[in-house]
Amino acid sequence: MRLAITLSALLFASLTSYGQEQKPYNWSVGGGLGWFHYINTLDIGADLAKTNQVGFTFRFMWEPEHRLSLGLESGYYTLYSMERPASGPSPGGNAKLTTIPLLLSFRIRVLPDLYLSGGPGLAIMYSEVTARGNTAESSFLSMANLHVSAMYRKKISDRFDLGGEVKFLNFGKTEDYGYSLQVVGAYHFRFKK
Repeated sequence: MRLAITLSALLFASLTSYGQEQKPYNWSVGGGLGWFHYINTLDIGADLAKTNQVGFTFRFMWEPEHRLSLGLESGYYTLYSMERPASGPSPGGNAKLTTIPLLLSFRIRVLPDLYLSGGPGLAIMYSEVTARGNTAESSFLSMANLHVSAMYRKKISDRFDLGGEVKFLNFGKTEDYGYSLQVVGAYHFRFKK
C-alpha cells in the first residue's frame, strides 16, 4: 500500500514539476529603412538606369529562447528606374521595376548582438514603361528568390531593439540582384506558456 501511495504521489508531482524554467513565447515585429543598390544586369539601357534607391523591410519573427528564430519577411524595393529623353525622331520614355518579396527567414544568433539570416521565397514584381504618353504596366510572380543578411541589433529597452542590417537579395525570375544597408528596429511581444 505504501508503494502505491508513493508511486501515485510521484506521478502527480511529475505533472506539476518542470525540468527547466518556463520562459515566455517571444514574438517580434520589426522593420527597416535604408539604401538599396541594384547590381546592374541590363543589356539595354544599362547606362540610363538609376540603381540606388530607398527600400524598406517588414518582418514578423518567432524568437524562442534558443539561438534559431523563424519568421516571414516582406518589404518594397525599386530595383531600377530609368528615363530616356526624346531626341529627334526617337521618343523619350521611362521604365521602372519594383518588387514586393515574401520570404521565409531563418535567423541564428552567432554572438549576443550579431545575427545571420537567410531563406527562400516568392516576390511579386511590377514593371511600368511609359512612352509617347502611353503607359504599359505588368506584374508577375517570381518563385525562386533568396535573401542572406547579417544584422547587428542592440537592446534599447526590455521590448525594443535598434540596429543595422546588410542584406543581399536575388530575384530568380529576372535574374536580378541587389544589396541593401538598412537601419532596423524590432518590438518584442512576450506571452506566458
